[in-house]
Amino acid sequence: MGTSEQVTKDRTSCDSGDHEKCAFVGWAYYTGEGAPVDHKRAYDFLKLACDHGVQAGCVPMGYMYQRGDVVPKDLERAITLFKLACEQGQLEVCIGLGELYEKEKGDAGSAVTWFRKACAAGNAHGCAAEQRLRSN
Repeated sequence: MGTSEQVTKDRTSCDSGDHEKCAFVGWAYYTGEGAPVDHKRAYDFLKLACDHGVQAGCVPMGYMYQRGDVVPKDLERAITLFKLACEQGQLEVCIGLGELYEKEKGDAGSAVTWFRKACAAGNAHGCAAEQRLRSN
């Protein structure tokens, strides 16, 4: 859990070009851990981080697009953000991507693809989700 002092330090680093710290500041505003909850400010910091290739900014932004939180709901934008993180080895994001395809897009075939990717990398939840869909 971040403290307000840490968020202040991270903000200074973000302002100096450390975009990873921008993601931490965005997360603090999103969760209220060390900063007041402010999803608009969170989005701005997360976007700055993501625009500079920091996945810790892109993934929460993807969830914001998936839910329509501060930004209009846009599943395609969320998918784009999640795919990159999954392809870079964030297995929980692969599972989330599979769930998005399954539950929100009704596309079991694509869901299996992303569950399989997590499973192949050793994630038991990905294996269970893939098996569940294959048995339907």
